[in-house]
Amino acid sequence: LSPLEVYDKVIEQLGAAGVSVVINNHTTLGAWSGGVEANGLWFRDGCAVYTEMAWIADWIQMAERYSSHPQVIGYDIRNEVRPTSMMGPGPRWNSGCARDWARAAGNCSRALVDAGAPGVIIVERICWPQNSLREMLQPSPPWDAWGVPRDRIVQ
Repeated sequence: LSPLEVYDKVIEQLGAAGVSVVINNHTTLGAWSGGVEANGLWFRDGCAVYTEMAWIADWIQMAERYSSHPQVIGYDIRNEVRPTSMMGPGPRWNSGCARDWARAAGNCSRALVDAGAPGVIIVERICWPQNSLREMLQPSPPWDAWGVPRDRIVQ
């Protein structure tokens, strides 16, 4: 079985056991993840493969793949967004730059809604630096700015 086919079996068995599932994008690279390292962002700088558009396309593929599985109740679009280097720029919220997590989360959330993906969409805060959660409510409120119904977003 391929890794995705194994994932299919896990989703099926969790559903058979009555367990609800939230699909999570935990890492970009298949490696141990923690702290400041290459898995901090939803894309890789200067990489033609791991782009923001590829990340969104992967989410659409996963939502479509599991759309007939009622146990899949949501999508955690990125785990622990954080810097990839102590020396370079880190992720920002509503900054307008390439590392703007509010913009990327909005684009991905909108794409999931537009694709008809059922369930909630979880947008995690930027892990480092840990600024006030109040910052994540700007623009006020972000789901309105993203064009996504409030009942679809969990922050």
